[in-house]
Amino acid sequence: MSQSFSQNQARRNRQQRLWQQKWSLKTKAIVWALSISVLPVVVIGTTTYYYGFNLISKQIPQVRLESVKSSTEIELALQRQLSLLLTGMGVTAILAGAIAVFVTNRVISRVSNAAAISNNIKNRLRPDSEFTQVFIASQDELVMLERNIILFTDLLSVLMQEKEAEADYSQLLIKITRWVRESLQ
Repeated sequence: MSQSFSQNQARRNRQQRLWQQKWSLKTKAIVWALSISVLPVVVIGTTTYYYGFNLISKQIPQVRLESVKSSTEIELALQRQLSLLLTGMGVTAILAGAIAVFVTNRVISRVSNAAAISNNIKNRLRPDSEFTQVFIASQDELVMLERNIILFTDLLSVLMQEKEAEADYSQLLIKITRWVRESLQ
């Protein structure tokens, strides 16, 4: 039983990871920003509405016993206030979501630009790189940046070794040239 449960859980985790890998960085960031900004507003607003509605439901029968005319006016006023609360919560959630999306777009655009620039440099340096297939499969700019940085690090170390080899070769040529000059003298 527990083995079957753990296999199902592992399969669900794999499916969720694959599903999330298909999303671009921008989509992931917007979903997180919206959930972080809108969810608390909705939860607090809904909770306040629920408790307010329960309070009205308990208070109205007591008021009806005292005065029939004033109870309808009070009930209407309380219902209007609850509607206003619900509307305010909706407007606040929409504004918080809009601000979150705006900020996320601004931040992600910079990351996307950096990823595009690094990818352009990578294509100039190594158009046939083994990382090209990974970029085609992945829309995540952070993964692209990470792979490009790894590639650039490898290229720099190779270039440094080549420069050191060229310097050694130049030193050897200088020594040979000196020996030839000294032997001619």
